[in-house]
Amino acid sequence: MAVWQYIKRNIRQLFLKIKFSEITPTGEYLPLTLEKGMILSQPFTPQQAGLSEILLSFESADKLSSESAVQILLEIREPAQEKVIYSMLLHGDNLNVFNRTAVSLPSRLLNPDTAYELSLSVVRLSPGLGLKLHTLQSSDTELSINQEPTGMALALVHVYTNLNTKPLLMALLVFLTAAALYILPSSVLGNLFGRFPLLPLLLAPLLTMLITELLNTVNEKFRLKPAIFLISYLVVLFFQSLLLALTGLPGVAVFVTLFIFCLLAIVNHMKQFFRGDPLFAADIASVGMAMKTGGQLVYEVQIRLLLAFLSVLVFIGVFHHIDGSLLSTDHRLIWLLLAVVGLSLLSWLVLFNDTFLGRRLGIGNRPWNLMNDYRVGGFIVPFCRSIREIFIKSPRKGVKIPDRFFVSPVQCRQPSQDHPNILAVMSESFCDFRNIASFSVSE
Repeated sequence: MAVWQYIKRNIRQLFLKIKFSEITPTGEYLPLTLEKGMILSQPFTPQQAGLSEILLSFESADKLSSESAVQILLEIREPAQEKVIYSMLLHGDNLNVFNRTAVSLPSRLLNPDTAYELSLSVVRLSPGLGLKLHTLQSSDTELSINQEPTGMALALVHVYTNLNTKPLLMALLVFLTAAALYILPSSVLGNLFGRFPLLPLLLAPLLTMLITELLNTVNEKFRLKPAIFLISYLVVLFFQSLLLALTGLPGVAVFVTLFIFCLLAIVNHMKQFFRGDPLFAADIASVGMAMKTGGQLVYEVQIRLLLAFLSVLVFIGVFHHIDGSLLSTDHRLIWLLLAVVGLSLLSWLVLFNDTFLGRRLGIGNRPWNLMNDYRVGGFIVPFCRSIREIFIKSPRKGVKIPDRFFVSPVQCRQPSQDHPNILAVMSESFCDFRNIASFSVSE
């Protein structure tokens, strides 16, 4: 039952567009103490189709544990026809005093731009319970108590739920593509890859990179600059080339590369979801802690993850046709040379060329906001750049501070136009200005 509820909730979030509309006027908060016999009524008008829930706010010093403690009859009336179209009994089991109380409405019950009236009748209330309802001052929408105006309004939230057709159609399209690839005769792709053996080895890194970026949900628009796109592709290509040289099996290299990059991207997404910051290479040391706490977290699936999962099915449908024969020694040496040279060049570009990454690609410009790097630079390039943070050494303890540290610059050298005195205020622990320009410093 719990698994089904989890699946149902995530499917609802994937394919339904849920909008929360605060209809409460801005005013001074005035908690209204409820009493037995009170009848509260307030008009409201749905702003659009799909009103599925109305959220009310109650508070009490004690937890409501039984139906006998409190019973409030909620009714929705249509004043034009003078009839009750919906009713619900709020009691100790479904009335939440620590969070908003959700009143679920039947589908298509209320029409947009139509006037309705919400009524709350306090049928039963234990003496001394101190149950209060959240209200605010209002001059527009007015709450009435026993048909007397109050100058207040209920703190209401309308929840609109409608079908979100765009992700549904996208997921259906990717699913049909995957299904077609499995139905397609194996000879078609097998013959194509047989005639052009390099084609799958060049195409697989592209799809791996796209799936990885699908999982990087902080890049909301799913866009990358051409230079970042190319660098990300080359990182995957050269990594796959290294595995190909080590194993000699194209199929193993392709699918292991996909598995490693997807695993890193999924962990990155989950860390962003729960911690609010991206995955860094140094986080690998915290794998044990993450595995211990991961089972205690409640995770909500997003449409990007579903599309990534379906894209993996497409990937399997395409690349399980790769020739599985072992490569010759000469071919493996060629792939090894390509991997070593390519990864060496990319290491220089990504790990040590801050000027290029900052000025051309916009990565590393905001060291206080690393999420921005993963937003504009995708997942692969910023993650690879974080590898260098592993090698930062902590300051050694017990090292004597040089005597010249306590000598003012004026005592060391008289300032001049070529040698001015510069006082640098370091706000970051491991900042090195030599990454910006080439110059020498005394300390």
